[in-house]
Amino acid sequence: MTALIFSAAIESMRLSLLSSALALPMLYLFVFNAVRAFQRLRGEETKPLLAPHSMPLIGHVQLFLAQPAKLASVFSAAEHSKQIFRFKLPFASLWFVKGPSQIVQIMSDSKTFDFEPMKNIALQRILGLPGRIIDLANRDDSGVGRKPLPASNIPHGRRFNYLERKTTKDFTRPASHAAFVDKFEANLYDWVEKSAIGDEWVSYPDLYPFIRTILFRATTDAFYGPQLLKSSPYLEEDIWKFDVNVPFLAKGLPGFLNRSAKRVRHRCTQAFRMWRVSALQETAEQLPEWNEKSGLKTTTLRKEVFEQFEEWDDTSCAASDLAVLFGLTSNSIRASFWFFLETLRSPDLAGDAAREISSVITTSETYNSTDTAPPRFDIKLLVRLPLLQSLFAETLRMYVSVMIVRTTRQSCKLGDWVVQKDQKVMMCNYAQHMDEKLWNQDGSSPHALDAFWGRRFLSGSETEKPDSSPVAQMEALADQSTPTGPRFAGEGLGAKFFPFGMGERVCPGRHFSKIQSLLAYALISESFDMELLVEDGWRPRVDWNHFGYGTLPPAMSTPFRIRRKAAAVV
Repeated sequence: MTALIFSAAIESMRLSLLSSALALPMLYLFVFNAVRAFQRLRGEETKPLLAPHSMPLIGHVQLFLAQPAKLASVFSAAEHSKQIFRFKLPFASLWFVKGPSQIVQIMSDSKTFDFEPMKNIALQRILGLPGRIIDLANRDDSGVGRKPLPASNIPHGRRFNYLERKTTKDFTRPASHAAFVDKFEANLYDWVEKSAIGDEWVSYPDLYPFIRTILFRATTDAFYGPQLLKSSPYLEEDIWKFDVNVPFLAKGLPGFLNRSAKRVRHRCTQAFRMWRVSALQETAEQLPEWNEKSGLKTTTLRKEVFEQFEEWDDTSCAASDLAVLFGLTSNSIRASFWFFLETLRSPDLAGDAAREISSVITTSETYNSTDTAPPRFDIKLLVRLPLLQSLFAETLRMYVSVMIVRTTRQSCKLGDWVVQKDQKVMMCNYAQHMDEKLWNQDGSSPHALDAFWGRRFLSGSETEKPDSSPVAQMEALADQSTPTGPRFAGEGLGAKFFPFGMGERVCPGRHFSKIQSLLAYALISESFDMELLVEDGWRPRVDWNHFGYGTLPPAMSTPFRIRRKAAAVV
């Protein structure tokens, strides 16, 4: 009996020890999972809310790759109270910033917010430059300002990002910009004189390629000189094919999905490589502001910077020249098309614009003994006309969409959030331009933001209360209108309206873009009668595939007719 009791006690002790042995790991696993869950919960609480339409595993990938129109609606329809929200991608997350004060903070603080993501997309994906050049650009942490960033140890001679941007921006120097505008103006007048369009109506199937061809040739010859298009007559066609493929290239998708994208990029690059051999032979010191072979002095200054860096070979330099021409023409010419279209489709706007334009006509010169030349304009006054400025600003507000990405160099405070180092943050000017709560805070304006209103940027008109429509944050000076008439001002909107970006990365071509649109419209509308062959109120759909990459192009043709006016009115 005693033996049985002893045996039972031993068995009970063994089972207790076994249970304890099993219980400890289970208890540890429970505590571990509870702590992990708590950490995840705390982590989510320290991140902005997730944007809608996230899918399991892939997050918002489909929005960015295949649903640009839906992405645009998410940007513009997000509640204004959500100053920052989050997009989830398989291997990263993007914090989307919508609050104006946070946008200004990001765009003005290059010490904290690095341009590297945008730089890599442009150099590696869109231009297809080799890894050694990407490494050169990324190693240069000195910024693009005259003074290097405090933490940088890059010697002045190796500050590639600063030196390249400085020489590219040389065309904005007053003497250089004047030469550029003079040649552009001369090229436009040359087209008007030589155009075969007579005093009988001629119909065209699409306004967009009509405007595009005129402005592309006038701009390209003015910047690079006439030899570029003479040596590569198919470059114009290839540039616009490249333009169509930029969204595909920027997304970094496998090349076999669209083999033509890289082929047309190669043809464009080769055209510039061939031009460089014959055009860029002199030094910048030997050249005037503009010459027939290489255009503006800027092109030679850029060549001399590239020669300081052994990483840049001939093909890479040619690709960089392609990027400059693309930047000068793609977005601004599409904006010019929309400027023409929106003005022509409204007899009221077209009539008032014509009256404004007539006020800055200076003289009419004669090219030859038989033909009367179109009128000449005082360009400085032309670009300050209030209605034309408002039309241009409203065009940019409606049709420009640029996704801007920065990476944090260090942890920082952004609004109510603490952003960790290496976090990507994104902004989109389209989201600000379409935010009803920013533009119509008191709800008094009857003009919806998704409709073009050419007088949106006017104040002090007889038909609108002085402060019922916002004034545009443009860099032009105040207009020359009378105190009682409509007025276009150059301040007041901040991050509500920034089609050209802001801060040290603001678009260097913004002033020329304005001249390009306004001068082209003034000259062509004063020299020709134009009528859209569409129903009243019709406008072409936009091509949302380009959303986030600049000015949205039209997705439909716009038929029109045109005839030469009998004589220029002076």
